Amino acid sequence: MKTTHTFRIVDEAEYQSEKIFPETDMKICSEASLEDMLHAFERFLQASGYILPDNSYLDFVEETPTIPIHEFRGEF
Repeated sequence: MKTTHTFRIVDEAEYQSEKIFPETDMKICSEASLEDMLHAFERFLQASGYILPDNSYLDFVEETPTIPIHEFRGEF
C-alpha cells in the first residue's frame, strides 16, 4: 500500500473573521528517497514564503565526533 507524506501549513489566526485561511499543502509519495524528500521540503518552504539564501540547499550534515580537550598545567 502506498502512503503519502504531507507537508501542510494553515494560518488561521490572521484570517478568522473572513473564514478564508491561506494554506500551503504538498504531498510526496512514501517511496521517495531522502534526497527527493529534502527537495520537496525545500519547495514547501518556498511555497510557505521562506526563501533560502542564494546558492544554498537543504542537506544532512554528518557530525564529526569531538575530541575532548584536556588542559595540562606545568611541565611535561
